[in-house]
Amino acid sequence: MPRKGDRLPEEVRRKLSEIRRKNWINPSYRNKVINAMKQKSNTVEGRQQKSLAAQKLWEKLKENPQKLAEFKHKLSEAQKRRYQDPEEREKTGQKTRELNFVRWSSSEFRLKMSEAQRKTWQDQTIRKKRIEGIRRKWAESNSKLRESMARKERRKKLSEAHKRLWSDPQFFRWKMERYEVRPNKSEQKLNGILQKILPDEYMYVGDGSLIVGGRCPDFMNKNGKKKVIELFGDFWHKNDNPDERIAHFRHFGFDCLVVWEHELKNEEGLRQKILEFNNGAVVKCNGY
Repeated sequence: MPRKGDRLPEEVRRKLSEIRRKNWINPSYRNKVINAMKQKSNTVEGRQQKSLAAQKLWEKLKENPQKLAEFKHKLSEAQKRRYQDPEEREKTGQKTRELNFVRWSSSEFRLKMSEAQRKTWQDQTIRKKRIEGIRRKWAESNSKLRESMARKERRKKLSEAHKRLWSDPQFFRWKMERYEVRPNKSEQKLNGILQKILPDEYMYVGDGSLIVGGRCPDFMNKNGKKKVIELFGDFWHKNDNPDERIAHFRHFGFDCLVVWEHELKNEEGLRQKILEFNNGAVVKCNGY
């Protein structure tokens, strides 16, 4: 009788493989196995066992380059077949997005990933290999990528895809939290002015706390008034039309006040402008 760890004869392994294939055709059996694997993967012990098994398999395959190449090819073909199914592709993509959202929302996970990347990067062999890989891929696809990006249709599709992505409040909030967005100096100064003239009336929401139709205002009234305030930087927003931003928020029932960065220098004038806006007056934007 074979002991644990012993390699089974080829004939026995072949018969077991045929039995598994026949059983796998049965949806009931297949779902039972998948659910059992999922439950096991949800535990720390299960994930550790799965990781160790994968490491052992990988180390063993490294000893035989031919088997390693065959394994990579089979894995690649299986992934291609799964990706060709639109439903499976959407299902996998949704799971990946949800998993990444949960993972990267954790500061502890981000710190672990950052430390792991630093340790890996200190290995000169890995660093050299990665750099060479990036250069090789870029050299192979550089001309093709430039041609693709040069096409107006390609740029338009990318733009539309990004707009759809950023219009998702969950994605927007996740991005803000991931990059730990904080008020810049100009926003801090404006917040100081707001708290001075209207204490506890407005709060900073530029970190993604409030998403209105895919737009994130800088300040909002927290006492029941549907009013938001946007701070436009003189450099970054010089080509933006404030009326478009005001119309966007008005479409969702919000009154919007646009304050330009240079207006912060005239605190008395800005004070009057904010008070008029808060009291319900229609305030014109003194922009570019």
